[in-house]
Amino acid sequence: MSLCLVDWTAVAAWVQAVGSIAAIAAAIWIGKRQYTQSVALLETQHRQNLDLIEHEQRRLADSAEQDRIDEGRDLKELVRIVIDPLMQQSEERLQVLARYEDRKDPLPTDAIEILRTIAAEAEATKQQLAELRDVFVGRPRHLLVHGHLIGALGAIARVAHREQVQDGVRKFRVEQLAQAAFNAPQTPIEVQPFTTQALIEAINQLHHVFDTVGQ
Repeated sequence: MSLCLVDWTAVAAWVQAVGSIAAIAAAIWIGKRQYTQSVALLETQHRQNLDLIEHEQRRLADSAEQDRIDEGRDLKELVRIVIDPLMQQSEERLQVLARYEDRKDPLPTDAIEILRTIAAEAEATKQQLAELRDVFVGRPRHLLVHGHLIGALGAIARVAHREQVQDGVRKFRVEQLAQAAFNAPQTPIEVQPFTTQALIEAINQLHHVFDTVGQ
């Protein structure tokens, strides 16, 4: 009977080789696991950073919106202070002037004085707003509204002045008719009747523009 002799040197070499392979495999597995964990951690941190950025953007947007609202409110209040003297008196003055609607004769002194006052206040208010232009420069829309306010006030002043000129024509017509008996025959001057329509429209336009201030 023959016995198989074990080459323990070879066995040891094989065991060592298998151990080395196992160690390499374990190292690869551990490295891959650490890489996966690192990637997962980075993705988590990235999502957290994105959430923080989104939150901060919302906060800044909300803050900017609130600042815009506060800025618009302050701007509207400033404009109100400037134009209130003219606007508060406009309804009462228009009621007085409405008594002379369609009149072709010269207006009485009180009506002429109202027209002069409206024109003077509109011009003065226009000048005050013009001096406040820098306050409106911050936003293009505010600056555009500022221009519309100036335009509306200018229109009020022009209409009031035009009615004064028309009243001068009416007075001249009265004088012409009074002297007709002493002068050669001539065609009487045609006059426009007094109307508050254009003045009402100009004042309403100022109200409309004011409603858009600060928006």
